[in-house]
Amino acid sequence: MANNIFSSKSLTKQNGAYHMDGERVVLLSISAIGTLKEDIESNIGKERLKGFLIRHGKELGSNDARKALTMNFSTAQESIQHGTVMHTLKGHARVETTYLKIEKRDNEPRFSIHMEGNWLHSYEAEEYVNRYGLANEPICNTLVGYASGYLSVISNQQVIVKEVTCEAKGDECCHWVAKSIDLCDKDTIKNELKYYKEDTIVDELGYTYEKLLEERNNLTRATNIYSNLTEEIFKGNNLQSIAEVVCEATGTPITIDDVKFRSFAYAGLSPHEYIDVNLSFTSYLENHRKEHTPFLSIKRIVTTAHTRLLAPIFIGKKVSGYCSFIYTDSTIKISDIDFMILERISLACSIYLLNEKNCFEATERMKGYFLDNILSGKSTSKKDIIQRGNFINLDLNQSYYIVFIAYHSVEEKLQNELVFHEAFMETITEFLKRNKLNVLFSQRTNGGVLLVPTSILTKTIEFFSREVLQFLSKMHPLYRFRTGISMTGKSIDQACKHYDEAKTALRMTTERNDIVSFESLGVVGMLINQNNEEAVKQMSRYTLGKLYDNPTCTKNKELLRTLYVYLENGGNLEQTSDDLCLSISGLRYRLQKIKSLLGQDLSHSHFNYQLFLSLQALMVTGELSIMD
Repeated sequence: MANNIFSSKSLTKQNGAYHMDGERVVLLSISAIGTLKEDIESNIGKERLKGFLIRHGKELGSNDARKALTMNFSTAQESIQHGTVMHTLKGHARVETTYLKIEKRDNEPRFSIHMEGNWLHSYEAEEYVNRYGLANEPICNTLVGYASGYLSVISNQQVIVKEVTCEAKGDECCHWVAKSIDLCDKDTIKNELKYYKEDTIVDELGYTYEKLLEERNNLTRATNIYSNLTEEIFKGNNLQSIAEVVCEATGTPITIDDVKFRSFAYAGLSPHEYIDVNLSFTSYLENHRKEHTPFLSIKRIVTTAHTRLLAPIFIGKKVSGYCSFIYTDSTIKISDIDFMILERISLACSIYLLNEKNCFEATERMKGYFLDNILSGKSTSKKDIIQRGNFINLDLNQSYYIVFIAYHSVEEKLQNELVFHEAFMETITEFLKRNKLNVLFSQRTNGGVLLVPTSILTKTIEFFSREVLQFLSKMHPLYRFRTGISMTGKSIDQACKHYDEAKTALRMTTERNDIVSFESLGVVGMLINQNNEEAVKQMSRYTLGKLYDNPTCTKNKELLRTLYVYLENGGNLEQTSDDLCLSISGLRYRLQKIKSLLGQDLSHSHFNYQLFLSLQALMVTGELSIMD
């Protein structure tokens, strides 16, 4: 029987037209069908496309079933098996029957059917994967419709077909189950039968009107919320006010966070609820998100404690934070209006943060110019400086320190130096802002200067400087940072002198000793500041002798650096070799070379002290640098 079926279904061509079983057919590529489906979906939506494809497939199946009824098969089983062959011949898939049960009732033209099977190499699954990748649900809707249409005609009653597994999901095959409507439960009938019914033009127009009305209402609601948010910004209110306005208007809890998900504001959640939500989201980020990768578009995130609809807040082209709707009830469905409203909230937050950023940067620039004026010594009077300080809530009548921070790259040819300098300035600003420190800060070539009032220090100035350097190193691991600290300034009109002290201390920093205070220089620093700089330098050159004949020479510079680190470590060979990343034998060779150039043995403590003071003096004056 099967052979007869196949032989009778030959494809013929006449005058450019193809015919099969007395009916004209056309050949289409599955990619063309996929493009058609994609266009239809963009116009009518995913759910209505599913119904369209099922009804399209149903018409194909019904047409083949009506032809099968004219072939006078002896049993219903033969008619049904003929349908699987026809389905295969259509090129939709290779059809396998795994279960078939028919129940006939006396004197009734219809019968009940329960049938199951597999579709192998489904064209719909193949095309979907090629176009979109793996699916989240079965998508062979045309095949479902074909099977339903064919079986419905053969059995004389509606047959509902449901695809259980699908190759498009990554399953081994597309397994389907077909049951006549008298065997289906109420849920199946309710959920599936709607796809088999065509809507009348009146229903279509009614549906379209409802959608348009819904979209209009959504747009009006979103616009009203955005108008309220804009009004809050114009009133000068903060992000907490924005969060509360949104929560009141939508009834949905909201959080507004910075780019590291530290809270700016939240509303609709108690402090305890916020902590639980934050913990579950932090756990999600650790398990699912690549480090430092920002979310660039609105995203729905499901955690153990809540569902979060998250939107990025942009300032320029950079993500500067996130606003999120929080759904603690898992049964709540996130609607399109939520996406629309959250997008407008994100825009309002962007406007607020951009304004805050511009105001803050303007203030910081003003403070930087103010500090430059103070350090130049050109300010009119101490009284004027103190008065201007009061305008920015800074008491300059108190004691202070000048801190000079410098940087250099670990690797050559990193990013553009101007780009990094801007990042360096932003990092210092972020540290001061995060710790709520009112400090004057101004930029310098390869560094920056801070005027730090003693009133803001919780511990020593060295501890403060260490905190700054650790923050910088964490944010910029490919750079090294050093700090020079002045003595305590008692009067603001002496700031230029203390600025020189900080620069002097900075020259004495090394890789090992990256924070140096002018006070720690002791007598060396004091000597250099007593208008006898040339005499001190001349005596230092004389003490170093031939070792200092050509200090710019790379070889001599390495010997001077070796001598300084050796003396700084009190003659400890092991510590010196570690600091210089040099073997003991290599260090011994260098020390022997130094001895020969000095004409002195390094075992005499008095001579070693003179050498160390000479090196320090030349470093303090800026004539010698032993840094890499």
